[in-house]
Amino acid sequence: MGYRSFTNSRSIETTPDRLWAMLLDPRSMSVFADHPVSVAPSGPLQGVVGEAWTETHGPECDDDRVRCVLVAVERSRRLRLRTKQRGVEQTVEYTLTPVDGARTELRERIVFAPTFAGKPGQHIISWLLLLTGLLAKLGNDEGKSLEALARAVPRADAKEAMVAQAAQFVLDADPEARAGLDYSRSSLRTVDDMLGELHRRRDPLSEDRLLLASAYVFEALRRAFGGEYRGGDDENPWILVIGEPDFQIDVLVMGKIAGRVENGEEDDLVFFCDGIPALIEARRSATLI
Repeated sequence: MGYRSFTNSRSIETTPDRLWAMLLDPRSMSVFADHPVSVAPSGPLQGVVGEAWTETHGPECDDDRVRCVLVAVERSRRLRLRTKQRGVEQTVEYTLTPVDGARTELRERIVFAPTFAGKPGQHIISWLLLLTGLLAKLGNDEGKSLEALARAVPRADAKEAMVAQAAQFVLDADPEARAGLDYSRSSLRTVDDMLGELHRRRDPLSEDRLLLASAYVFEALRRAFGGEYRGGDDENPWILVIGEPDFQIDVLVMGKIAGRVENGEEDDLVFFCDGIPALIEARRSATLI
């Protein structure tokens, strides 16, 4: 059955219960799509077999409306759902296995089968892709969607850690700079000046100092605009997400701070942060890098 199925897995830094709550929220699961998707009803599911919701896709998918149904549920252990679109029935099963009390191994298995559901003109192409094995090959993102889900998992302990690290950044600053570090938006100019001085002296920014400076900027922005912390990638291990559920602004501070020291004024920190209010007012999703 390899020509019509694929399997991926990912170890995610969260408990099965917390990950389970995300799997039962169709809005969270929209990270699996590579284009905007709206869902109705928009609230979290109860986790009952037969429960259904509808995904509405954009022009990239001819504005398809796809009905999704839960077909098997084992709380915090296994979830299976089924969709039908473009002549293909797709069964998706997620298996959650606790690793060490703090991590969960999430296994994704997707199986394709032919169906008459969808617009008639799309069936032949979909069936040909299915029979030749290209559908499973093209549909397999090699676990990228699971990585996106991992980044979307809220970190319950991140806020406490950021607050402590930001406070340490203030304590470590010289008295003159410390007077300007009051977590206001204007205090970001003080941080930018400190980073600019490192650039002028060609002093490297240690990993510890990068974390502390980033924590301060994160906390200044969170206090001004709200949001929550989530995991990122190697360059930006932490991201501040502002505006959910109405919109999503991902603020990647850590790479910007490292760039300010390395590149100088072209990575001006204040200019970077000043773009946030307009995005919030417009309720527009964006990623600030």
